[in-house]
Order: sequence, then structure tokens, then C-alpha cells
Amino acid sequence: MEDLHCGVVYYTNVIAIGKTLNSSVSTTVLLVSAPCAAGNVAVNVDCCNNTAAVSWSLASGASSYLVTAVSADGSWASCETGEHHCDLTELQCGHTYNISLAAISDHCQAETNTNITFSTGPCKPVHVSVNLQCGTSTANMYWEETETVELYMATATSSMGMTLKCNSTNSTCQFSDLHCGETYVFSVTAYSNMCYSQISTTAEVQTEPCQPADLTVKGSCYNETVVLDWLTAKGALVYEVTATGDLGYITSFKTNDTMIEAELPCGQLFTFTVKAQDDHCDSAESQPQEFKTGPCVPQHVQAFTHCENSLGSVSWAKSDGADSYLAIAMGQNGHTHMCSTNTTSCTWDNLHCSEHYTIHVIANDYLCSSMPSNRTLMRMGS
Repeated sequence: MEDLHCGVVYYTNVIAIGKTLNSSVSTTVLLVSAPCAAGNVAVNVDCCNNTAAVSWSLASGASSYLVTAVSADGSWASCETGEHHCDLTELQCGHTYNISLAAISDHCQAETNTNITFSTGPCKPVHVSVNLQCGTSTANMYWEETETVELYMATATSSMGMTLKCNSTNSTCQFSDLHCGETYVFSVTAYSNMCYSQISTTAEVQTEPCQPADLTVKGSCYNETVVLDWLTAKGALVYEVTATGDLGYITSFKTNDTMIEAELPCGQLFTFTVKAQDDHCDSAESQPQEFKTGPCVPQHVQAFTHCENSLGSVSWAKSDGADSYLAIAMGQNGHTHMCSTNTTSCTWDNLHCSEHYTIHVIANDYLCSSMPSNRTLMRMGS
């Protein structure tokens, strides 16, 4: 039998037709045609949990319905119901699905070619990493890009609760003006088709230590020990102090404390800086401070006599850091003769005959004096 209407129950009888007589009517048999195809299919996607609510109009003759959603890579989901709606669950993020709808009766089913597609929300970004650019207060954030994503929204939240934001259409974002000595937590969310992904796994970065402040230098005229101290720099694990002398001497020291004592050569004007360090970066150097160590003790002191004129002379090598010198000749009888000069020799014209003199030389600068040189003996003639 052809051209039957869908979804209709036909009461069927058969009569045998003879040449003269027909048979009686057979027992009635029910003939059920295939159900009609369902129409008015609609889909509503829930981005939060990647489910889709599918609805349709009732199809005559159908006792149940089967909805199937298939993506290009073969993943699928389905739901079967006796109602005119059902929910597709366990859909994969970042997929586009084609919907088919079958109206089912006890004997047949009718497929509906819906030509309807829908897209689930984007997958959360993966392979998140952050690269800190030391010395620039900048960090570059990376993740794996997905073609279907329209926009990525990245955030960096500091340990103080301050949040920075960066939007990108590719797989990277740059965060600038990061605060020193802070721990930042980075994450990114994808957006497409009016949907947001879940937040990515986080990446954590410790920014470079802060610049040490309030460096002070203290020392004494009587030794070459200087004491340096400064304020704690946020984020510092260790400090490196550098001392640069004006005569070419350079040295550095490391400490976990905010104070250090250093032994330095005499007679130099030193410039000091300190920088903070962690496992990855150095801070900017502190503002420099200067300190001049006391002049060096005069060396190679030599004495000469001129007996006939009661003259005695002394000479020595130039001392680093000295502006002037004081030569002292002390006789056994307690007489003391002094000579001040800005050269490296002195002469006395009033020494006593037959006297033995012990000579020392002291170097001076504008603030300090050195320790006396090794003694040198000078004997005047009779």
C-alpha cells in the first residue's frame, strides 16, 4: 500500500473476490504507518557546564524521540525521551555539533534532517607559562592557542590583591609595571560564541627584588674597616655590596643580612653600591655612597745627615690618600723636631750634634692621619 499518511493507524480488512461471489470480510488488522518527522527543532547551549537543551514539536505517531549530536572528530552525545525536549550532556568543550532527531514508534522511526549546528564553550587554555623579564618590571605570559577562540582574557594578581588584566587574540600577553618583590599568580580564560571557558591552571612568578634604600657607610681614621648598612629590600634572598676605589681597587661582598663590615685598602676614595638578589633576578643598584679610607702609612723612610751644618733630612715613598706629611725627629734627650710638608722629604737645620734621633713620618689627609711609619735612626756627628 502506498501514499499512506504518516502517524496514522489504519484498520485493514481483506476480501477475496471470486468470479461469482466474494468472500466475507476478514478479521480487522491494524496497520500503523511510520511516525511523522518532528519539526521546529531548537537548541539552547549552557556554556557553564557544556550541555545543550534541545526541543521540538510533537510528531504524530511517535512514542519516543532520539536526539543525536555528532562533531567533526566523531565525538557524540545523545538523549532519548518520550517528551518533546531533552538535554544533551557530556558534550566536549570547543566542538561544533550537528543535530539529528529521530521520531520513534513501536515499529518504525522517522529521521529529521535538522540542518542545525551548535558550538560548545571554549576549552580552558592549557600549557600556561610565564617568563619574567629581569630588570624591566615586565612578564610575558604564554598558553596554547586554539583556532576557534575569539579572545583570551589573562589576569595577574599580586600577593597584595592587586589585579592586572590583558586581552589577546593570540597565545601571549605582556604584563608591565609589575611591582618589585611581589608574588603574582597568572591565569587566562578563553571566550568565543558568547561563552567563557573555565579558568586555566595558574602560573606563579616572583618579581625581581626591590632596590635597597638608605645605604650608609661608616668608618674610622684608625683602621681600614668600614661598616655598611641599608634597609631591607622586599623579595631579597641575598645582598651583594660592591666597593670601587678611585685607584682601581674593586671588591664585592655577599650577605644575607642588611649590614656588613669590610676591610679595605688605605688611601682610596671608595664608591659603594648594594643590590638585592633572589634565585633569578637582581634588583637595581642602590644610590651610591662614598667613603675615603685613611692615608696609607709612609714606606721606605730614609734619613741623611749633614754634620757640619747640623742638617738632617728624611725622605719616603708617596702614600696613597695623603695630602700632606708630618715628619718627627725625636732625640734621646727628649728634644722633638717636626717638619710638615706636602712633598716626600723634609730637612731640619737645627738638630743637635752627637745626638741620636728616631724618625717617624705620618701621612695626613683632610680628615685623618695614618699610623706612624716604621722608625728610622739618624745619628748626628760631633
